[in-house]
Amino acid sequence: MSDPAPLPPLPPALTLPAQTLQYATPVGAAADNAVWCDGTTLIVPHGTTLPPYCVKCNAPVEEPPVKRTYRWHNPLLYLIILFNLIIYAIVALIVRKKGRIQIHVCRHHVQRQWIAILLALVLTLGGLALLIGGGANDKPILAVTGIVAFILGIVAAFVSRMLYPTKIDEHVLWLKGAGPEFCAQFPPAPWTVR
Repeated sequence: MSDPAPLPPLPPALTLPAQTLQYATPVGAAADNAVWCDGTTLIVPHGTTLPPYCVKCNAPVEEPPVKRTYRWHNPLLYLIILFNLIIYAIVALIVRKKGRIQIHVCRHHVQRQWIAILLALVLTLGGLALLIGGGANDKPILAVTGIVAFILGIVAAFVSRMLYPTKIDEHVLWLKGAGPEFCAQFPPAPWTVR
């Protein structure tokens, strides 16, 4: 009986580029505290202290950094509010992600934030008072003014945020709201963020 014919040699191994997913977590980022920027989105590992420059205008800041805790959940959960606010609150508390970093903010932007917060508080509370007073006294103009003031107060509350999360996972926070000059000091993300 003759020996079987030898098998042909295997082709050389092909090296394929690693696939990346949307919002793929850079596992190495958490290890070496690398910070990236994708447009105006900062990609920051948990516990990172950002450089001593204002996150809004990139001005040097001598004051110590401010600790910030960010919370995030999938925006689709807001649809639960249409059915029941209490169920939404319970589900959001269970599934939300949390991340902490330290940022620097110049005095000018701290003052602007406090003004926006006070304006939001006055407009929201004043709007509610006008709405209730206008409804109780049959004065629709007061009620409409109250609704407009309340909406403007909510807008002012959103404007007062320094940074806000668009996603948080176990290792990394994706934050929007930083100034373009501040973002320019970081390398571009090695993957696409959407």
